[in-house]
Amino acid sequence: MNNPKAPSDRIYELIDCKVCNIKLQNETTYKIHLTTPQHFKKEDSLVACGKIPKLPRVTKWENLNEYLDYLRLDEPFIGLQHVIEVDPLKYLCRLCFYEADMPSIALHLVGRKHRQKYLETSRPDLVVWDVNTPSQLGKTIKAQAEVVERQEGRGVIECHVEEACLKRTRFALVLPLATVSFF
Repeated sequence: MNNPKAPSDRIYELIDCKVCNIKLQNETTYKIHLTTPQHFKKEDSLVACGKIPKLPRVTKWENLNEYLDYLRLDEPFIGLQHVIEVDPLKYLCRLCFYEADMPSIALHLVGRKHRQKYLETSRPDLVVWDVNTPSQLGKTIKAQAEVVERQEGRGVIECHVEEACLKRTRFALVLPLATVSFF
């Protein structure tokens, strides 16, 4: 019996990350993978062992918008107004209740579930798919996301970093001394 999430007629050209010895499904996931802490850690260990030459490091990003621009992904981004920067380099998608670092939130934003949820809640006029036939669901949702991005743009990410830091500071200040053990 065929699995509707992975039909037998679907063919992927996998991309090798020779540093991490893994195969990635497409160029988008590959580009994002190259910026993850796990990839950097593996790369550093191979350089330290002398197995690979030291490669130039990618730049550091101040925020998610810079990161997405750096990646130059051929993907539509929609619903960024639902994303909040809660800590430096930590983001929360309020639409999907998903919290992650920059690479993981980027993967989330190009994923089918985020796009589908955005379209169903914000643009029901573009919901033209049948959830019972998932074989082309991702492609259909991506096409509709491209329409939304052209019409509305990406959306603007909210930054609540200072607010989050203030909350942590206030919490630390009001902790009763009885709960702190010095011995």
